[in-house]
Amino acid sequence: MVNSLNQLRQLPDRTRLWCAHEYTLSNLKFAIAVDPNNHELQARLVQVQAASQRQQPTVPSWLGLEKRTNPFLRWDQPTIMAAMGQRDGVRSFGKLRGKKDLAS
Repeated sequence: MVNSLNQLRQLPDRTRLWCAHEYTLSNLKFAIAVDPNNHELQARLVQVQAASQRQQPTVPSWLGLEKRTNPFLRWDQPTIMAAMGQRDGVRSFGKLRGKKDLAS
């Protein structure tokens, strides 16, 4: 999974992402728990909450936005690795995935 996501991260920031589900709000709440000091993530949560209240879709998204706010595309950044108590990116990803599984 890390290899696949790493390939995805190599695409241009303007790449559109069309996921087949509407889990943005719950995913952002999890992301905030992992990275509470990420101001762009906090702002995105407010925007998505407003869209959800208006019953508007929150997808598609832009890869650049996901790279800045989605911990599963930032598993090897110091902030996420520290939150996972890891110094290795792959182990950080594994811990992150485990936490998400428990949160779901």
